[in-house]
Amino acid sequence: MASTSFILFLVVSHMTVSSTMLVLNKAVLKLIPAATTVLLFQVGSSAILLYGLGKMNVIRVDPFELTTARAFFWNAVAFMILLFTNAKALEAANVEAVIVFRTLSIFVTAYGDFRLLQARALSMEAIGALCLVVLGAIGFVLSDKGFVISNMFWVFIYGCANAAYPLVTKMVIRSNDMTSWGRTYYNNLM
Repeated sequence: MASTSFILFLVVSHMTVSSTMLVLNKAVLKLIPAATTVLLFQVGSSAILLYGLGKMNVIRVDPFELTTARAFFWNAVAFMILLFTNAKALEAANVEAVIVFRTLSIFVTAYGDFRLLQARALSMEAIGALCLVVLGAIGFVLSDKGFVISNMFWVFIYGCANAAYPLVTKMVIRSNDMTSWGRTYYNNLM
């Protein structure tokens, strides 16, 4: 089992990268108000970079195979829905609102993992931690005068996509043996 300090490092790193990407995407979408174009450039450049690094043997990327692509299709669809709804949510609301809805989607993912994928039930400590996250999100909304949502539809759909994507990914990963770089390559390429 990993040490507590390593787990803390991973949590802080994830929060930093994830939040920074939201802010950067919001800034890019303000300059280039074409979500689909921005997303295509992001995933396209990522796929090209991964392909190149794989060919140079810097990282291990699974080669493109049609049978794997067919099996991975729904994961790629779920990924694009997640990215597109994220971009539309960022156009419709401030970054803080998007973060709150993304945070609240954790409950749906945890329930789906338990109900659909027969994962073990959450411990009381985990449920308590999730409740603290929700209380923090609610407290933030109540105290922030800058919390703005001009189009609730996209923010809600993004929350649903954010809850569903990990479940779809888990189902696909269970049926396909791929490297993490290979999964990223297929996601971005497709």
